[in-house]
Amino acid sequence: MKVDMLIKNVEIIDGTGCLPSFGMVAISNGKLCADGVRWESDQVIDGTGLTLAPGFIDVHSHGDFVAGHDYARLCKVSQGITTEIAGQCGSSCFPVTSESRDLLYANANIVGEDIDKNLDTFTNLDGYKAYLEKSRLSANMMLFMGHSALRLAVMGTSDAKPDEVQMAKMKELLENAMKQGCAGLSTGLFYPPSAYADVDEVSALCEVVAKYGGIHTTHIRNEGSQVLKSLEEVLEVSRRTGVKLNVSHHKVCGQKNWGMSKETLALMDQAREEGITVTMDVYPYLASMTKLGACIPTEYFNKGVAWLQKELVKPELRAEIKEKMENYEDG
Repeated sequence: MKVDMLIKNVEIIDGTGCLPSFGMVAISNGKLCADGVRWESDQVIDGTGLTLAPGFIDVHSHGDFVAGHDYARLCKVSQGITTEIAGQCGSSCFPVTSESRDLLYANANIVGEDIDKNLDTFTNLDGYKAYLEKSRLSANMMLFMGHSALRLAVMGTSDAKPDEVQMAKMKELLENAMKQGCAGLSTGLFYPPSAYADVDEVSALCEVVAKYGGIHTTHIRNEGSQVLKSLEEVLEVSRRTGVKLNVSHHKVCGQKNWGMSKETLALMDQAREEGITVTMDVYPYLASMTKLGACIPTEYFNKGVAWLQKELVKPELRAEIKEKMENYEDG
């Protein structure tokens, strides 16, 4: 049988959990074919000493803000990552309104040039998907709606509790996204404006997510000395709503807190015994990465990033923030 490509003499890990095997794999019409001995091809790769595996999934990605710029994905493509799960930590490119467009742009870590040009069209998930479909991505992308983006669209940078009208609007936008294929809601309870939400607000939104079988994935409120309290908060959301929970980049920050991971893991085991679906992801390195603004207390962001950038020229405000940062004892 003639095929498009033949990879021979290679160690095969097929993704099913079975032990590796050695053999050959063919590619025909863009699909992988089961092992066979009668294949022929004009393009043959000798895989001696190499391992062949399915594409890997990056379960925690912020690649949605640089989608369409393949150079930004080279580090992932070269590692065999073929699917990204994006819209994490409360940040996503949608929903966008004319009032929230500049706020969302300022609140994002990185925004690619093409994203900036098209941001006004991302009023819902379908708008963002239309952009992705034109971008000829080098990976598949699964998307969460970011709670910060949702809050910005309805409440701006306010740190207040949503009123009935605002809550109804957020639920409407979220439900619309779920109908369009959204994976669920991501919260970044460490980052403003998602940080301004309480357990009641998150629970009300997660009722919508649970209705569609979606997932609540979260950067919890505190990953240091208050990690247990913060984990209990998001578990309580699942207890109230039945929503499936994923704890993003599970860790315990600060040397004085080392060892608390035994307690966080025990909490998640206990939750599973209660019937709560809870998972976590962990990155395979010791460092962590976030934006510099995360070092500044959240109360200084309730008028927006652009406002704070202008105000930081004032010596008295800089001194006030510096004192709070230096006296922060959570690490």
